[in-house]
Order: sequence, then C-alpha cells, then structure tokens
Amino acid sequence: MPSAAAPGGAPGVGMPGMPGAPGAAGALGAPGMGRPGAAPSAPGVLAPVGLAGAGGPAAALTADPAKLVKEAYQLKRSGRDDEAAPKLETALKAQPANAKAHWILAWILAEQGTTYNDAAKVQRAQAEFRAFMKYSKESKKVAEAKRALARLAKK
Repeated sequence: MPSAAAPGGAPGVGMPGMPGAPGAAGALGAPGMGRPGAAPSAPGVLAPVGLAGAGGPAAALTADPAKLVKEAYQLKRSGRDDEAAPKLETALKAQPANAKAHWILAWILAEQGTTYNDAAKVQRAQAEFRAFMKYSKESKKVAEAKRALARLAKK
C-alpha cells in the first residue's frame, strides 16, 4: 500500500480518493475527487470537535497534529469524511498553519457542499482552500486549489 504522503509533502499525490490522484473526477471535476462507487458522506453538520474519536477540547493541546492529519486522511480515503473532519479541525486548532489539514478539509467541505447544495460548506471550503494557499509551498497544489476556488465560485 502506498504511503499517504512523502515527508513534508501534501497528502493525495497519486493516492485514490484525493485530488491529484488517478481516478474519476468528482463533484468539482477535480481528478480523484471522490472514489468511484463510494457513497458520499451523510448530509448534515460536521460533528463538533470532540466527537467521532477526535478527542475532547483539551485534545487540541495534547494531540499530535501530524498523527491526526494522517488518521483523517485514512478516514477520508475510506469514505468516512464525517469522522475525518473533526480530526482535521482539532489538528488545525493545535497547528493553524498545517497546510495538509487545510487541504484535506477543503476537499471534504467542497465535496459535501456541492453534493448537498450546502452554501455554508462551500464557503467553508473556499476559506480552507485560501488557508491552504497561504501556508503551502507546493505550487502545483496551490494552482489546483485556485482552480477549485474558481469552480466553487460558480456554485
């Protein structure tokens, strides 16, 4: 099984279920956005931080953000976006400049927002893509984030 990301790299490079991966285009037309045959996440509000195994509010102070992002990435790959999002939010509370967490959360929110026509999630996705672009040094992924923002602006 391939690794989620190279050290210091963004998740999803060449991985199914993440942008930039080989596979079918998803709701936004980005390569690898979703997996063929995978059910979308359940509609509704993301679980608050502290639910779905993300740990309580103190978890943001004690949790290892890299571990949370890795766990969230694996959950995302297995179609468990509603469990992945709180882990990413916890990681971002502990490490707001974590580009990987912003990247994964942006795609989760974009997918949910476009699938369920949820304007609030689309707006949150846009904010996460902007945060990713602010903190990332990966020009190809920044360009991909800009394209996703353009597609989301049309929704």
